Order: sequence, then structure tokens, then C-alpha cells
Amino acid sequence: MVYCFRASRGADREVSLIHQTAPGDTDPPNPAGGCPSREASAGYADVIAGATEHAKAGRLAQSLERLDECIRNAGDSAELLYARALTLFDWGRMREALEGLRAAKKRGLSTFGLHLNLAQACNVLGFAAEGEEHARRAIALDEGHANGHLCLAAILQTGRRFDEAIRSYERAYELAPSRHGCLAHIAACTLDLKDAPAAERLARLAIAASGGDQARSWALLATALARQDRYEESLAAFDRAEEVGARTGEGTESFVMHGYNLLACGQVAEAISLYERHLPSQPHPSGHAHYGLALLTAGRYIEGWQQYEFRWLDRKLTATRPSLVQPRWNGQDLRGRTLLIWAEQGFGDTIQFARFAPIFKRKGASIILRVPARLKKLAAGFAGVDRVVAAFEEIAEPAHYQLAMMSAPTVLGTTSESIPCAVPYLKVDEDQVTRWRERIGFGCRMKVGLVWAGNPNHENDRHRSVPAAVLLPLWDIPDVQFFSLQREQRPYDAAHLPSGNKLIDLSSDLADFSDTAAAISALDLLIAVDTAAAHIAGALGKPCWLLLPVNADFRWRREGEGSAWYPTMRLFRQKSLGDWPEVVERVSSALGEVIRARAGGDACVALAPPAAQHSSRLDEQPGCPPTEIARVTETRYGLVQYAPQEEALARSLEWYGEWLQPQLDILAKLLPSGAAAIEAASGIGVHAIALAKIIGPTGHLFVYEADSVLSRLAEQNLEIHGIRNLVTIVPRGLQGLTPRDDETVELDTVDALRLPRLDLIKINKGLAARAILAGAAETIWRLRPALFVAAEEPAMLNEMAGLARDFGYRCWRMRNTLFRPDNFNRRESDIFAGAERLALLALPEEADPRVPVDALTELE
Repeated sequence: MVYCFRASRGADREVSLIHQTAPGDTDPPNPAGGCPSREASAGYADVIAGATEHAKAGRLAQSLERLDECIRNAGDSAELLYARALTLFDWGRMREALEGLRAAKKRGLSTFGLHLNLAQACNVLGFAAEGEEHARRAIALDEGHANGHLCLAAILQTGRRFDEAIRSYERAYELAPSRHGCLAHIAACTLDLKDAPAAERLARLAIAASGGDQARSWALLATALARQDRYEESLAAFDRAEEVGARTGEGTESFVMHGYNLLACGQVAEAISLYERHLPSQPHPSGHAHYGLALLTAGRYIEGWQQYEFRWLDRKLTATRPSLVQPRWNGQDLRGRTLLIWAEQGFGDTIQFARFAPIFKRKGASIILRVPARLKKLAAGFAGVDRVVAAFEEIAEPAHYQLAMMSAPTVLGTTSESIPCAVPYLKVDEDQVTRWRERIGFGCRMKVGLVWAGNPNHENDRHRSVPAAVLLPLWDIPDVQFFSLQREQRPYDAAHLPSGNKLIDLSSDLADFSDTAAAISALDLLIAVDTAAAHIAGALGKPCWLLLPVNADFRWRREGEGSAWYPTMRLFRQKSLGDWPEVVERVSSALGEVIRARAGGDACVALAPPAAQHSSRLDEQPGCPPTEIARVTETRYGLVQYAPQEEALARSLEWYGEWLQPQLDILAKLLPSGAAAIEAASGIGVHAIALAKIIGPTGHLFVYEADSVLSRLAEQNLEIHGIRNLVTIVPRGLQGLTPRDDETVELDTVDALRLPRLDLIKINKGLAARAILAGAAETIWRLRPALFVAAEEPAMLNEMAGLARDFGYRCWRMRNTLFRPDNFNRRESDIFAGAERLALLALPEEADPRVPVDALTELE
């Protein structure tokens, strides 16, 4: 959990510690100090006090107007600049607020309040080093004020410096014992330090201190309990977190981890139901990814693979995601084309999903497979692959399309019945296999390989790996020669492994995965936990017995002894979490049966697993209507989350990888680097992403979107691309977009923003244009921005043109088909049957006549 500060006004300037997703945090605010009215000269102290009262009442436009008027008349003193910055801070215009705070500091102001608010603004905008500097300066000015320590702690926590953050939270709590939220913050940091028992203790203290009415403390307790495998207690705490959150309005979004732990407990249907209740209104990226895992576990593959694409919004995966210029393959004609398939996650994942290469090969593609260097030699044996590389730089000629390996079932529409399960799809060099057969020997005893533990850094390793001590029953089975293929042995394993020749250690001779594959080829059976070795055995078509915990990965489902992925694999599942001895007893018994069958000459029958069951009661569950759940896809603009209910936009992004690109092309020619722009009715922010990149890091884009779900998706889309701090998503409504149901609530107008520069007003909802332009009259005459307005019909376009002419503008009509032959995804068919969109481009009459409007139709 990440916490940040958000400012609020009181009689003095105040700062409250608030969870990012819980604006209802009940920690009482303490005065930050450094109120501008205290330091202002008598000449404008009343102005600042009046502006503060306006801001407290939500009349931010009036607050800003009053301050600007005083600045024009009295000059831009440090105190006035500071007061103006605080109004912008309250408005959510954080980038402008930071500029104002910096200007006040440059003018000589250096108070506790100034540095504290500088620290907060820097933290929100991602300037961590500068924010830490200001937080420490605030503490130096008033070490005894809790807010300075709270602000520094939040910055340190965001930077994952958890030990330091804990010390700062502890100091804040020492100074302000009524700030019970500090305990929750310390618990969150302690969880990130992987000390679940300590986190549990702190979460319980936080719950007691708050009287049990703090949802986030219950969610922290639930997570701490789950980390200790106390799942029944954990689920009860999650239920309490949801109940408290619903009652208090504290939006902790605890459902994200609640569902994940339901899935871990085997309550798959319950996890799916929980996500389908929350995600339509709270499209949390991790919630979508976990929902995808739950659907896949239940065998609902079509929906599950779509939601699994949200994995790319996880920071760990995003950091390793390559920047590729090719469009993603999503059904385009592959005849005579080159497809680059690239590995994205673990070794086992790569081996498992390499099975899809022959499908693309049959579609006419030349296949380049990019894998980690350790897999390069083995990957040369995958069917359907023309070339294997370990680095993208090894590719001499660019591919036509690219595809992340684990997205193959998404684009192919793979179901549990259509999983390509023909084995083997991996070949090993015969000479290498011969050498390993000689190494292992040709005796009559059954040759069984063992892998009992996986990568210790895997997040589920404590559940999926088997302690060597539990394997004791295996050593008493007669006529079996065991071979260890365990490369990563734990220090405590050696004391529990048999001495002599009962278990021959081959690990030191396994130079790479091709050696592992050759060794497995020379064995009769592999018994393994869920590691790469098991996937190698499955890909080779060798008998493999897989030992699975209760919370097994989605690919193994939750029931059955057979696998739809590997027909030669038999699954041995725990009946209760952590009960490996019972699993090993069943394995020992089954192995004994195989030995007896071998003596009777039918060992192959005894080794064969039961047929995989492709359906269960979960498969038949009705899914959430597709119009209610967001999705994610790759586009010209990069990864984009979108709402399927916006049908035309969704279909265009999915099929063509873009949306009305000609509009962006002309705006790119009109807008200089450093431009300022407003986009009204921005939706999910597809064009906001492009506009932010067009105007660059010195530009500024203001985004308004009245729909809370679409606004959140827009914010998340901007964060994916690392451009959130270039864009101000204004939290207040804009006149024309938001119904004025409550006359006491002030809506923004463009004029109320009082911008010093504006190069473009882009209105994506034509019905709102009249009201928006009416509220922008002063700005239009003062700054002369270009106007770009979507029109639902020709009559609306003509009406908007008339309004623009009243401002002294020339007008052009843009008519764009939703299909473009040169679309990003290189689709050749028009799924929109010639459908068009109209838009008005209006430029000031005095604008450079060489503006790029040659291809447009001017309206007379």
C-alpha cells in the first residue's frame, strides 16, 4: 500500500495524511504552520484571508481571481504566490501549484508550510529527490511538528525505503498520538519488509486505536494473516474491511487482495463473484489481473485470457516489457510475414507456451523466438520455430508483427478444449541424449528423476516447494533408482536426503536446460513440483508426476489428475494447504503400483495419467456482461485500458490499434512543443496520451472527463506511459460536461482556469461545445487557441462553426472514416462499413495561412 499527502484548508493551512484510494481517512489534521496570512504584509493580508475563505468553501475560481487581481496591482510577492499555489493545490492543479510554490521559494519565502507543501507536490508529481529535500527542510524548521515527519515518511515509503519510512512514521506518532493512521502506515511498511507477524500486531493496534472503524487497518490485518497462511481469519478480516468501508465511505479497494486470497483458498467462484461486483465501478489494474487468473482457474478461458492482459500493468512486468515498433499480431494475414514471439516471464512459462509456434507457422509465418539466454540452446528444439535469439539486437531484419508469448492464447481465442496439446513439441539433440543415457545407466531398475523445490525467490515458493524431509517414504520403494535434478538445494535439505546410491545427484552436470531435457529423456519418470523441469518433461512427452499445493497456478486448475496442457502428466494435489506428507504417501503408493506393473509388463499403462477433464461446475457460470468490465489492448499509443461499452472506440482499438488517427496527425502539425491544451470529454484518454507526447515535457494538457470510471481509466493509461505528471486531470466538473444538479457546487469554466497560455481547446462531445465555448470567451479572445470540436451531425458542425466565427475564426470540416488503409495493425478490412466521424477545426483569422489544412474543406 502506498500513501501520500493531500492538502486541505482550515482556518490555517492544514495537511492530512490520506490513503491514495481512501479520501475518507479520518486522521484529524494538524496545522502545518507557515500560513501565508501570518507573514503577509498588511497591504494584502485581507486579500489572502478572503481568498482562503473562498477556497475553503470550494469557490476556487473566485479565490484565484482575487489573488490574481492583487498580484496585478501589488506585484507578485512571495506570500501572494504562495497563497495562489495553495489554491491551485486545492484545485488538483498540482503541476501549476508546484511552479507557484517554487516561485514563492525563489522570492525568499522559507517556512515550514512552504517546504511541506513543496514536498507534497513533488511527491505527487514523481519528483522524489526534491520532495525529500523539502520534507527534511520542513523538519529542520520545526522538528516537533508531526506533519513534517509524516510527509517524509510517505515519500520514503513511495521510494520503497521502508525501514526509514517506519522511523519517520514512529516519530510522527510519538509527536501526535491521536494520528492513529500512523500505525496502519507502519503496518503497511512492515508487510513490505515481509514481517507478517509484526504487521499483524501493528494492524490490530491500529484497529483498536480507531475503534474498529478504519477499513484500511482491517485490510492490512487480513493481508498479514494471509501471509501467515491463516486464511479463514484473513477472509473474515477482509469481510470486515468491506463492511467498514461501505459504511464509512473509505475506499480502500480491499476487494483486490480479498479476491486473490479467496482464489488462494480454492474459493474460485467466490473470487470471481467478488471481482465482478467491484470492477465495473472500480477498474483497479491488479484487480483485473487477479480476476483473469480466477477466470482461467475456473476454465473460463476466453474471458480469462482477455483479463490476463492486465498483467502488463504490474510494475515488475512493465519494467521488463520491451519497446517494440511492430504492431501486435491479432489475426492479420501471416502469409509471407515474419512474426516475432518473445518470452516474457519464467522459464517454465516459456517452455509451456512455445507450443503455439506451430500454429503461427501453419498460418504462413516465419517465426523468430526471443528467449532468455539460458533457454536459447533448448529453444532451438521447439517445433515451428525458424530462428531463436537471446536479444532483440540479434534480429537483423525487422519483423512484421510481434507477440508476447503468453498472449498467444488471447489472440487465438484458446479454450480448454482447443489447447494445442500434441506432444512432443520439443526435441533434444540425440547425441546429447545418448551421452546422458550412458551417464544414467541401463540397469533394470526404474529410473526416476526428482525435483522437489523451485526458485526460492518465487512468490509462492513456500507453498509449491516440498521440504526434503517429507520425501522419506520414497527411499523405501524397491527397484527404483532416484536421480536428483534439483539445481537449487536448500541448506537444510542435505541432512534429509539418503546416503549412498539411493539418490544420485546429477545437478552438477546440468550445464543448461538442454542438459536437463536430455537427462529427462533418459529417465522413465520425472517427479517434480511446478518448475521448469516439469514443463520440459511435458513438452518432451515424457511421463511426469506433478506435485501441486492447494493454491496451484491457474494452468493446473483446482481439480482432476490430468492436465489439458500435457497429456503425459499426472497431477498429485494437496488436500489441505501445506500437507505434503499425504501427497508423498500417495506418490509412494502409486510408484509402488508402477513397479508391480513393470514386473507384469504393463508399466506404460500404469504411468499413464487419467484423461484431463475440460469442464467443471465453474465453467458453466455466466460471466459478467462484457460491457461492464474494462479490458486492455496494445495500440499505436501503447497499452491502453478501455471500456467495451464505448463500442466504436473499443472495436477500433481492438481491430485497428488506433482511434481517429487523422485528427491527431493534424493536431501534431498545429501544436508546437511546449503547448498548453485542454481536452474536454477525454474518455479513457487515448488522445490525451498522444497529445501529451506531442506537446512534450514542457507542455501542459488539462483533461476533463465527467464519468468517474472513464476518468480513472484515463489516469491509469497516462500512468502506464509515464506521462501522468505532464497532464492535469482536473477533478472538478466542467461546465457543459457535468449537469449542474447542485447549484452550490462550482463547476469550472475555461475562463475560470485563468491560464497564461492555451494553444488548443479540444471538445470530444459536440453537445457540450456550446456551454464550454461560452465559458471560454475571455480566454479565446485573449489567447486565441485553436478549436477542435467533434460533431455528431452536420447541423451541429455548422452551428459550432457559427460560434467560432463569432470569435473571429476560420473553420474547416474534417470528415474521417473509422477505417484507414494504413492503420497501425495493418488490417485490410473495414469493419465499420464506411462509417465516418465529423469534426470542426477552427483557427484564428490572423493565424499563419500556411497552417496544414490543405486536405480539409473550409466552411464559408
